[in-house]
Amino acid sequence: MAKGIDACSHSYASRTIEILGCGIDYIYPKCNRELFYRTEKEGLLISEYPSEVKPIAYHFPFRNRLIAALSDRVYIMQSNLRSGTMTTVNAALELGKDIRVLPYDIFHIRGRNNNNLIYEGAQPIRYEEIAF
Repeated sequence: MAKGIDACSHSYASRTIEILGCGIDYIYPKCNRELFYRTEKEGLLISEYPSEVKPIAYHFPFRNRLIAALSDRVYIMQSNLRSGTMTTVNAALELGKDIRVLPYDIFHIRGRNNNNLIYEGAQPIRYEEIAF
């Protein structure tokens, strides 16, 4: 339920699974309240924390390992060298998961790490994989 591409992806999916970095009864971030309730009704919310546990920064790397474990393939839209995305990538690699990465223009600073991942062996996302 993170802001940005995560919330966008969950919003457009017909059914979705959201893994929380807090207790199952704690909505975080609050701006995704509607998404939380929709997923609670139509999808699946998962947390390894007791109900009312608030989100704490060190919970999220643990959440990211669960995301990697439950995924057949991990798609990376944007990553920084030191980020939660890279925590997920590393967990997925340890589990032998397929990593697909959105390539960026070589002059795009924010895409630099995505291109590094491709250089290191991750597969670029193919046009055919994108559902319209």
